[in-house]
Amino acid sequence: MPRFLHARYRRHAISVRLRFLTPLLLAAIALGLTGRSVELTLPMVLSSAAGDFGLSNRQLGLFAMAEVLGVTLASASSIWWLRHTRPAQLALVGILAFIAGNALTPFVPVGWLFPVRFLTALLGEGALLIVATALLGGAAQASRVYAFYMAAQMLLGALLLTLQGQLASQIGLLGVMTSFVGLGLLTLLALPFVLHSGYQAGDEASGTGVHGRLGLSAVLLLAAMGLFHMGVGGAWAFLQQRGGQLGLDFSSGGWVMSAIMASGMLGTGIAVLGGQTLGYRLPFWLGTIGLAAGGTLAGLVDGLLWLFAGGMLLMIGWNLVVPYQIAALGRRGPVAGQLALVPASQGAGLAAGPMLVGWMASADDYTIIALVSSVSAALALLCSLWGLREQDS
Repeated sequence: MPRFLHARYRRHAISVRLRFLTPLLLAAIALGLTGRSVELTLPMVLSSAAGDFGLSNRQLGLFAMAEVLGVTLASASSIWWLRHTRPAQLALVGILAFIAGNALTPFVPVGWLFPVRFLTALLGEGALLIVATALLGGAAQASRVYAFYMAAQMLLGALLLTLQGQLASQIGLLGVMTSFVGLGLLTLLALPFVLHSGYQAGDEASGTGVHGRLGLSAVLLLAAMGLFHMGVGGAWAFLQQRGGQLGLDFSSGGWVMSAIMASGMLGTGIAVLGGQTLGYRLPFWLGTIGLAAGGTLAGLVDGLLWLFAGGMLLMIGWNLVVPYQIAALGRRGPVAGQLALVPASQGAGLAAGPMLVGWMASADDYTIIALVSSVSAALALLCSLWGLREQDS
């Protein structure tokens, strides 16, 4: 084939592959990115909050739990009230609550810090994630859309962590929260594209419907998702704190956390390229190894290089496993259900992990990261394999 024809064919192929990204789906991705932004940058949020408010590790664990618990409760409860709302209405409420909550956070008394973060997550991030999940889950090529969405999360997280590292070194938590306020204002631009949209009931055959009963396999796979995210959340939330123990300041820490976050796109790339040829068990095993090894390196081995390596393994394993966890849920017909149960399950784990690590870690000892990551990874693998076995029986 002549070179110019080959180049033309390649451009056409890329155009065809990206054609599924309609303006509505791009707007949904934008809403979802804003909803995930605090969780993605939790290490910088917690470190700056610890500096400004003088919080202990236990209090930081409660901070993270309040943050993610709000998202979890919003997602889990939406199966009862979502049908009575419109995407644009809920998205507007979410954006305004996100902006207001983050703007208030640096100025509230310590006693009000956790309630403010809980309400910001419940009404802000949770609402945005509900809209995004419902719209993305009803897409014609949901698996490809979700892979693109995860890659975009890693890119946004990397950019925010770099920016927040610079801002936190100058003005602390105020700088971190200012970045979220700016992101919320930009997200208002997505509203016109969801103005006339509605929620799709989904395809019961693919497990994306809004009705149904949970079978044992779905319960096990959702439990695996929660357990895996517990290990990820516990390690990720305290990675900057662990870096500070090893001599990492806010400015350089932002760059390091950004690079770690960006490395997660390698896991997404493996999932996209491997597709169904990898099956389900191999990605689950690889993700388990990545989480356990990453948490062990980050928590037990001294040295910034080992911290970086552990963080990379953590992110790659996370981004490799999640697409297969979601695909496994819909492998054998209806999954009981509810699209909202996916972020709820993830959120439950992301809330429990930081709480456990924060509760058990001392001021200068983060070895517990290794234990929480390894045990969570092993239990998640057990539930995943059991869930697949139930599907095949």
